[in-house]
Amino acid sequence: MRNHEVTDRQPLLKEDGSLREPGWSRQLVQRYDRSMIQAPAFRIKEWDYYLVLNEDFAGAFTVSDDGYIGLQSVSLLNFKEGWEHTETILNPFPLGRLNMPSTSEEGDTIYHDKRLHIEFRKKEGMRRILCKYRNFYQGKELDCNITLRQPQMDTMVIATPWQKKKTAFYYNQKINCMSASGSMRFDGKTYTFNPETDFGTLDWGRGVWTYDNRWYWGSGNCMVEGKPFGFNIGYGFGDTRAASENVLVYDGKVHKLDDVTFDIPEGDYMKPWKFTSSDGRFEMDFVPVLDRAAKTAAVIIETDQHQVFGRMSGRAVLDDGKVIEVKDMMCFAMYITGIRKKMLMGSPIRLLPPAFVQSHRLQSLKITRRMLTQRTHEILRQTLAFVDIPANRTDKPFLPFRLRGRLNFLLVIAVSHRLLVRQRASIRHIRQKQCMRP
Repeated sequence: MRNHEVTDRQPLLKEDGSLREPGWSRQLVQRYDRSMIQAPAFRIKEWDYYLVLNEDFAGAFTVSDDGYIGLQSVSLLNFKEGWEHTETILNPFPLGRLNMPSTSEEGDTIYHDKRLHIEFRKKEGMRRILCKYRNFYQGKELDCNITLRQPQMDTMVIATPWQKKKTAFYYNQKINCMSASGSMRFDGKTYTFNPETDFGTLDWGRGVWTYDNRWYWGSGNCMVEGKPFGFNIGYGFGDTRAASENVLVYDGKVHKLDDVTFDIPEGDYMKPWKFTSSDGRFEMDFVPVLDRAAKTAAVIIETDQHQVFGRMSGRAVLDDGKVIEVKDMMCFAMYITGIRKKMLMGSPIRLLPPAFVQSHRLQSLKITRRMLTQRTHEILRQTLAFVDIPANRTDKPFLPFRLRGRLNFLLVIAVSHRLLVRQRASIRHIRQKQCMRP
């Protein structure tokens, strides 16, 4: 049945690591347990993303442990002046050491280093975002203290499998319509949120993905007739035959939509967009204001992403037929592609120097690993040149890089993960050769 609602409390995964019951739910009724995942630690993705937004400005905060890379990111956006700035810190191979909570309903998410201290604290009926980012931009500090009120209300939860990889899954919760208070301070200016009109959204996700994906996501909140209204729309991840993640939220209740289509103008993301739905219950026009864009085509991966903020107008229809009219609601919609290139595919031994390929007669696996690391370092150095990172930043493989923008982040993730996989495959190949030698 399309848009199957999961209502029974149960473990998320079966013993073989596949989803027990794909579908959507209003709360986290399926329990996420990292130990049940049947995939290497470097393939597991866990993230918390908060966006707090109003008509004039927004703040975005990410803490994530993606196995082979950790991403800690903070953004400040000014829609009136038409600018945004994002700072990102990467941590190599956290492999679960960030200890992300297994549920959004309790537990705190905390990250701290010499430059960034960020906390997501959960208390009864509220969430708190604390952030101090030293040298956020031009030597100036960003300081945030924001409170999101979360009364008892429905949320959107989706459990999506991948058809070709049964141990891959996407378990995600979106919480809309959390009224926001508090402020962000930067460069002598204070950005203050008004709980009567401003809202925050949480994107809480856990899963194991396949490599090549493209996805669409949109979300927004506002007041309609004195009650909170919000929407979450998206598609592109995995096998969505069981359910979509498209919902309306009105006065604390979720109203389920079927498929929604993003009609994005070709060649220019700043032209007006349209959104249509298969059931006729979400018909919107979208006028962009700011495009957070990053694009690259390098030796490992091609990425193209656009998180576009703008104003939405149109109509949405609730389950009972009530029509919600919105006008110039500030929100965002995004489109991202991540396509793995095949230039380093083929026999794993091709990553090794020619002299090494010609002579497999090595007595020590230590030497093998050292030569592999040297070769990995060489390829990493060549790849980083595409994103204009100084060569002297690569003197040690996989050191954490502070990279501006998602362009560099996605590229280094792809390089680090791909080369690690190829190293391990090469070592296995050499061991097999040694075992076969008379």
